[in-house]
Amino acid sequence: MKTALAGLVMLGAAFGVACEKSVPVVGRVGSGNAVTASEPQGARDAIAWERSEPSAGQRAKAERRPLLVYFTAVWCAACAELEHGPLQERRVIDATSRFVSVLIDATNDEDPAVAAVKAKYRVVGLPTLVVLDAAGHEARRFSEFVDADVLSAALRAVP
Repeated sequence: MKTALAGLVMLGAAFGVACEKSVPVVGRVGSGNAVTASEPQGARDAIAWERSEPSAGQRAKAERRPLLVYFTAVWCAACAELEHGPLQERRVIDATSRFVSVLIDATNDEDPAVAAVKAKYRVVGLPTLVVLDAAGHEARRFSEFVDADVLSAALRAVP
């Protein structure tokens, strides 16, 4: 079991995803730097993924911002394709600048915390991107690979 977990951690690291048993939500995907408070929005190299779904939801609500929730796993080939393609595209990164974005590592689907957040957002497969508007209502959902043009247009259309 430890060998299998170590393999998942190593595989996760190759995709820029941390695999922590106690924390099913991880940092951003990609090799760029997350935006800091002193940087203007849009001046970042990657989507600034939050580490905690509850905190991200609270922040989006408090700041009246839309929320982007991305469910992924290290074993998910379509997730890897999404992470190395559309989620790295400048037009998608720019479209997320007004969102609070959170990445959920659903690699260990036996973890009760992972199961709970998947149930909350009614996730049945990976990858899944759930887009909530600033009022907290679901505006869009993608349950498979989505190209950058479609994703960026959908994100820009969210009020």
